[in-house]
Amino acid sequence: MKSFKQQIQYFSIILFVFSLLLFIYLPSAIAKTSYSMGWEPWSPYQYKNTQGKITGLDIELVTEIMKNVKFSVTYKERPWKRLLYEVEKGKTDLIGGASKTPERKVYAHFTAPYRTESVVLYIRKGEANNYKSFKKLGQLSNIKFKVGVVNGYYYGKNYAKLIKNSKFKANVKPTRADELNIKKLVGGRLDGFLMDPVAATAKLKKLKFLSKVEIHPILIYSDNIYVMFSKKSTSLNIVKIFNKSLKDLKKRGKYDQIIRKYIK
Repeated sequence: MKSFKQQIQYFSIILFVFSLLLFIYLPSAIAKTSYSMGWEPWSPYQYKNTQGKITGLDIELVTEIMKNVKFSVTYKERPWKRLLYEVEKGKTDLIGGASKTPERKVYAHFTAPYRTESVVLYIRKGEANNYKSFKKLGQLSNIKFKVGVVNGYYYGKNYAKLIKNSKFKANVKPTRADELNIKKLVGGRLDGFLMDPVAATAKLKKLKFLSKVEIHPILIYSDNIYVMFSKKSTSLNIVKIFNKSLKDLKKRGKYDQIIRKYIK
């Protein structure tokens, strides 16, 4: 039979182990019930409607996925590059419309993909014949062609590799918003710009420039799109909950209903 001192030591060890297990598992077992979602104007994915309500495919879909598991979402409008910084620092919990990159995986958890996205090259209407020999993005290094991009946006693995080349980079003109690239192209200050065609159509219609541009046949990038959760302000457990809820919405038909509402 153990002595009283041995019993005390035994229970102390048990208490220490139990406390350690709580420290390790409790943060991931208990999820927050309210999350901040960063967004930037990017119709039809993220925008304010005529009544001033924040809406769009990403907003509505992500909100519905979170609501389905009894979580609420608040919204923070920021430029994209700022949103990435805030997710890294834990100041914003999540953002939608994100591509998965090695750099972002360092500071963010990624959900299962919830939609796809592509990037194409827009040029001025009637100028396609000027670039018949233009078959690959890397050929920008060999021709006089100024192409507009947006700071912080991801344009695929090939672009990420090419931008490290000084000759290619010299032809790339970064700015803070797609609208500026559209206006620069129409105004003759760019020869083309890179953009998702769904978002581009919405912006071009709004600016009444749809008839002034065309898509070059070259495909820049096409891949899955994810929601990013900050590693600093959320646990990996929320990703599992989110993915399960996304599957449930697809099973019930709610996912397709939302997609069809914005992409026809």
